[in-house]
Order: sequence, then C-alpha cells, then structure tokens
Amino acid sequence: MAKFKVGDRVRATAHTAWYALGSVGTVKEDNSRAPWVDWDGIGTWAASEDELELLPAADATGKPAFKVGDRVRVIRDGSSPKGSGHGANIGHTFTVRIDEDGDITDGEWFFYPDELSLCEELTPLTIETGKFYRTRDGRKVGPAYRHHDGWGMGSEGGKMWAKDGHRYFGNAPETDLIAEWIDEPNSNDNAPATTPAIVALIENGQPKPSDHPKVHKSEQAATDEAERLAVKYPGQKFGVFVLADSRIANVVIRRAA
Repeated sequence: MAKFKVGDRVRATAHTAWYALGSVGTVKEDNSRAPWVDWDGIGTWAASEDELELLPAADATGKPAFKVGDRVRVIRDGSSPKGSGHGANIGHTFTVRIDEDGDITDGEWFFYPDELSLCEELTPLTIETGKFYRTRDGRKVGPAYRHHDGWGMGSEGGKMWAKDGHRYFGNAPETDLIAEWIDEPNSNDNAPATTPAIVALIENGQPKPSDHPKVHKSEQAATDEAERLAVKYPGQKFGVFVLADSRIANVVIRRAA
C-alpha cells in the first residue's frame, strides 16, 4: 500500500540531483514506491517514498498542527531556550510536549510550528552491543557500542544514533538504522543451495540489464541491491531476475579428414 496519496503535501528528507533536502511539494501521481511530486518552485520529479515525509495538516491559522506525543524534527534554526542543556540544531528530533505557556517544547527548548516537521514512522529497533546494522541507504555499520546516551557504530567513528536505534543525531535520515545486518552464511556441502540472480533497470516494462551484470549468489542479495539502487535513483524501477533453469548444448561433430 502506498504511503502517500495524490494531494498530500510532502517534504524531501534527502538531497538529490533534482531537489534539495527540505524541498516541499504536492503529490501529483501515486506511482508505486516513487510518487511524482510537484516541487514548489522547482518542477515535477519522482521521489522514493523513503525520502519523503508527510507534512502535518494545517489548522485554521494555516500553521502546522502538532500534538503531545508526536515525533518531530527541527528543520530550521530560530528556536529559543527554555532552560539549560543541548542546543536545538537542525536535525534534532524529540517527542512533543506542551508546557504551561502552551508552547511546543522538548523540555529544554521551545519551538515555533514552522521550525518543525513530523518524523516518518519507523519500525522499532533494539540495538545490542557488538552487532551490525543496515542503514536506510543500504550500508553495513557496526559493531554497536554505547556512546553517551545513545549508540555508536565502530565503522562510523564518533557518529551517534538515538538510543531507540532509529535516528542519527544530524540531518541525515539516510543513515537511519532499519534492521540488523545478517551476513549470508558461507556455502558448504550441507547448506541449502541458493539460486543466482541479477538486477536490471526496467523501462516501459522491459528489463535492460548491463552487458556484464553482476551475478548475485542469492535472490535476497539481489533484492538488497535493487532496494539500494531504488533509493539512490528515485523514480527508476529495478527488477530482480532469478535463474530458474538453464540449457547447454554439448554435441561434438567429427568431420572426416
């Protein structure tokens, strides 16, 4: 089921060659996982669903409406302090509270509605020390270790993820941790056989593989690659093609001298 419908107002959560991070537009066509968006002041371009977030509905004043418990992200500077503590940098996420003055707050800072956007829904993920995880853009990161009040990944230096494992502290949603990384087992005589597969671009319903496509050792490996390419190239369709059967002619014809 598509995440967005025609008429939805959306914001880009990633930077691409066609539109910038934070660009706002209206969904014009619900095209599977890559809806076409009429970007304000830019033009109409397709975008991956994973790189869009739904803007909150406006109330009678025309300002976005947020309620207690909403998970939100800071999208521009200008917030003011309510107390001491961390700064409210762009990309900072928090759960909405409403203080005694009626202001939106994270407990330390207050925010105007146009400084915030709703975070996309993410599947809960529990991080464990020593394990590896897959980012939204398909990278393997880890091993995990405790880092301040969140988590760090050995391969990512001092970068930090929120303690729920989903949001990198910074304006980089492509680094969300979406699943534990499970390496495919090494092949052995007792392991079940896997079926080779390739990934090919699909245009107008026709597959267009490269002259020398990479042969992935399993359908799952090819599917992972197709998902990575789909995120990298919004609006383009990538198919997974499995070797179902094969034939080879092995006939030797001897000719008389």
